[in-house]
Amino acid sequence: MAKSARKGHQTRSESKSPSKTRSGSSRTRSRGRSTTRRRGATPEEKSRNDSASDGSASEDEYERPKRRQKRKRNARPTITESLRNKKKRKGDSQRLSDLDAFKSAARRFSCTWSPYIDWSRVLNTGLDRDQIIEEGCRNIAENDPERSQVLELYDKLLGVVPNAVDLLSEVLENEALDELVVAMSLAASQSISNDIRDLKPRILMWAKQFLHIDNYDPPINDDGKVRHGWHHPQIARLLCTPIKLPEFERDPKKFCARVRENSIRIDHRQFPVCFYSDGGKEASQGKDFVCEHLFLSELLAKVWVNIFLGHTTATSFSENLNERFTVLKKGKAYRYGIRQVTHRTIAYASLLMRHALSASSDWRNDDGAVIKRPAFDAVVVLFEDPELILADWNAELLSTWNRTIGWMLPNELDEVTGLESDDDHDSSLHMIRSLVRSKRGQMPRQSSPKDNVESNNDAGSGPDGPSSVSV
Repeated sequence: MAKSARKGHQTRSESKSPSKTRSGSSRTRSRGRSTTRRRGATPEEKSRNDSASDGSASEDEYERPKRRQKRKRNARPTITESLRNKKKRKGDSQRLSDLDAFKSAARRFSCTWSPYIDWSRVLNTGLDRDQIIEEGCRNIAENDPERSQVLELYDKLLGVVPNAVDLLSEVLENEALDELVVAMSLAASQSISNDIRDLKPRILMWAKQFLHIDNYDPPINDDGKVRHGWHHPQIARLLCTPIKLPEFERDPKKFCARVRENSIRIDHRQFPVCFYSDGGKEASQGKDFVCEHLFLSELLAKVWVNIFLGHTTATSFSENLNERFTVLKKGKAYRYGIRQVTHRTIAYASLLMRHALSASSDWRNDDGAVIKRPAFDAVVVLFEDPELILADWNAELLSTWNRTIGWMLPNELDEVTGLESDDDHDSSLHMIRSLVRSKRGQMPRQSSPKDNVESNNDAGSGPDGPSSVSV
């Protein structure tokens, strides 16, 4: 990616992170019922309900149970049934349940918002704001900036889950909110683990390209005898912070040993070499250069593409860094309609890359002095903490990312309708689409703004094309 400068600012402690929320266990299932309950009806609401019930009192008391029984046979399971009944009914596997919508949302936001979402806090805070739950709930974000951010995420959740408020009301009536939180947390955790599992077989190959080496010395095998991270000097160079590179290069093995014994501290507040497009060369010259080439790493870009567009597109991107190629319209970007690179998706990719290069075997476990959650937050605060924001630098960085990768992402023509363009040249729609383009090309050119928009949309990209990714 092209060079971008941000001088005179260093990464500060994670203590000011706006994305910080209270952590809770997502691995243990609550055996009891949720302590969060739906707010009782007001006297006005009770009066309206009584009036409605009086008008329907004449209904045949024998017909009502029959209709309920018929609806029960034909309807898909309720969200509470999905949470509590592990054995699926016949035909349930062929339809999406209401619970699936919440799980899908949890997977979406784990990579586009934060991998450390406390869903109990999000749901309770939102339901409290909307006056749906009883007063006195403990797990509520009370103060800004946390409250405004938690509510922003809650509103995003309502936007992607159909009938979310009604479903949450049902969950509260059945005292199943804790069970929903566990289900969403597990879905998000499994999604992150899958992203890491898919990344690890490729990260070592891309790291060799980034380091300009043909082989690792000592070799890295699958037998576990040589570990990653600070146990391997070449991988360790990628994890070293640029300001300490001169000391590292004098004696890499000694430096690694001192990091492992904590006499040299490399933690989550120090951005590693693998974040820099020049391998940290310029940033190693002094503290005033800490942001030179930061987050413009070719390695980081490949990791982002692998996560959001899949390994097939990542392979094509790796082999054609400065050229256009056919994009396989799959992966999280097309599943969730991600149309641009954001600072939070960059932070997610940076966290997974850092973990994949480390010696840690579980993304939930910290790696020495690098605490995973603040490592994610340390990237986010550069765009959200007023004391760390440089608006011009942020805008240029995201612009560079979107010039380089944005052309591969969905646009307004890629809505999931089942009729989108694909690479099947035998497709009737593909042939008709080509015929229309051919006829348009033979027509006299009297271009209009509308024609220009259609031309740009057909190209599937912006006017600038991909920018080169430099190391």
